[in-house]
Amino acid sequence: MLAVAAAVAASVCVSKAQPYYVAGNYNGWSNPSATAMTDDGAVGINGIEKYEYSVTGQTPDSFPGGGGGGNGFKVTDGTWNNTWPGNNMQLQYDGSGNATIYFYPGTITPADGWTPLANRVGHNDTGEAWELTGDFTNPQWGNTIANGNNGTGSDPLAQMTLDASTTGVYTNIYIIATPGTYNFKFRTPGTWNGAAMGADFGMNDGNAVVTTTTANQAVLIKLDLPNGRWQAGGPPAYCNVQFSVDMTLVALNDPGFDPTSVTVNGDALPNGWGGSTLTNNGYVYTSTNQSILVGTSVNYQFRYLSSGTPQYDAKGGVSGQNRTVTVPNLTSTNIPAVYWDDASPNDVLDADSLVTFSVSMTNATQYPSGPAFNPLGDSVYINGDFAGWPAWNPITLLPYQLSNDPIGSEVYTYAQTFAKGHLRSVTYKYSINGADNEAGFAQNHFRYIRSTGGAAYNMPLDTFGTQYVEPKVGGLVIGKPSGGSILVSWLPYPNVHLQSSSDLATWLDVAGTTGASSKSITMGGSPQFFRLIQPTP
Repeated sequence: MLAVAAAVAASVCVSKAQPYYVAGNYNGWSNPSATAMTDDGAVGINGIEKYEYSVTGQTPDSFPGGGGGGNGFKVTDGTWNNTWPGNNMQLQYDGSGNATIYFYPGTITPADGWTPLANRVGHNDTGEAWELTGDFTNPQWGNTIANGNNGTGSDPLAQMTLDASTTGVYTNIYIIATPGTYNFKFRTPGTWNGAAMGADFGMNDGNAVVTTTTANQAVLIKLDLPNGRWQAGGPPAYCNVQFSVDMTLVALNDPGFDPTSVTVNGDALPNGWGGSTLTNNGYVYTSTNQSILVGTSVNYQFRYLSSGTPQYDAKGGVSGQNRTVTVPNLTSTNIPAVYWDDASPNDVLDADSLVTFSVSMTNATQYPSGPAFNPLGDSVYINGDFAGWPAWNPITLLPYQLSNDPIGSEVYTYAQTFAKGHLRSVTYKYSINGADNEAGFAQNHFRYIRSTGGAAYNMPLDTFGTQYVEPKVGGLVIGKPSGGSILVSWLPYPNVHLQSSSDLATWLDVAGTTGASSKSITMGGSPQFFRLIQPTP
């Protein structure tokens, strides 16, 4: 809910038949002006009379009198007894030094939902810029400690834009975080020495006022220059949002994938968690426009059916992690397509691969306080996402028991073939005698299967009780010079390659390093710097 009000000085209701004049800096505030305003007839809002007056030959793009509240214009009845607005109206002349003033005398009947309700004074759109500033903007009223509270601060979210479908109507959708009543003005961005408008378009008259009743409420604010009116609120502002997901890996690796079952589900979508069906262009599936209130924080996920069983997309491939987006202040937006489970083609195995895990049990003890590992009577197991995280006991984990290798050492190994299409990332944890006793709950090891083409891969040696999270890209090591060259090595990944630079400004790709793990570099006479690049996810 939203209410709009305006603090406006009392004004006199006037007769529409009398002549009206425009006094201001342009004529030395001579009142009445040399000529009266032109009566255009009953062509205003709701058939109200419209008057206009053109000022020409002024300094292009300037403000009357240099700007500020003591300058500008007033509409008068030829005396100083009745003038509109209550304070001067300020504007910026156009690029030719011209401006046209409009006056709509009397009360708007019936009310049209805009402010002020009577004796509106406006002007043509001269191309000047406008912003909002007030209690709800950041900074408030343009005041900051850095600028000495002189009002020259400007809120980038409060800039107004011309509605291209109109003549001279500027709009902004501002998300006001906390419910309440707020004062504001329209003004030249970042200054009080240009133009500013309050409730009745006067420079120093009462503020415009808006009241919000819900948190993070999106308020549509309009400034209609030619008709001398403004509005805050109106209908709620909605954005048409499209969601997309790349199902390439699912389509190629899940034989039960139902291509007609892909949906986007979320707490603020029109169909909520019930889901809206997506249609595909190749392997990319896209929703229809989802009309969502601007400023809404949306939690969502994609889903599909595999042989009739629901499958749930997860951000980063972590179960239970929904995706989030805050609906922008736009009429429509397309959220960039994401991979299902955030797994790109580079993040899955391109062929069946034998993977060997190994762990050192030297000085191993059961978490949290022992006893120590006894190689004569204890067994070592592995559990993880690749196994489906079965229950922690020696019976369910029997297929995942490690072998002492080599026999008599303190190293234990386990090997398993991972199928083509399996994620390269593996989350796992070791166990003594089948219990969850390597480390605290959810404190796991995390590594990547880095081989390609079906080559076997040996995970680096783990240490029991030392949980390690391996970076996807990293491990860059520069070896010692040998025979005029140096060996540069790193953790391999299918789309990661090496770059070099002599000045840290210009970087060049090093040939033959994509998917590799090392490169012998010929030494030159200048410094060489290296970095790893992953150009696509």
